[in-house]
Amino acid sequence: MHRPSNVDDKETLSKQINNISKLAKEKNLKVIFPIHPRTKKNIEQFEISIPDNFKVIEPLGSLNY
Repeated sequence: MHRPSNVDDKETLSKQINNISKLAKEKNLKVIFPIHPRTKKNIEQFEISIPDNFKVIEPLGSLNY
């Protein structure tokens, strides 16, 4: 989640995070979220809470996974 259309609007970003969290909880999973700097900045700016089933980590390059 780093594209402007996904992260530059508070409502859109909040909905996406909450929907991912809800799906993960339904399956009893945790979400590992390698957060892009743009997304991190907007989450902080919009004061969006990260769900408790998210583990936020530093961004990963394409060779890291």
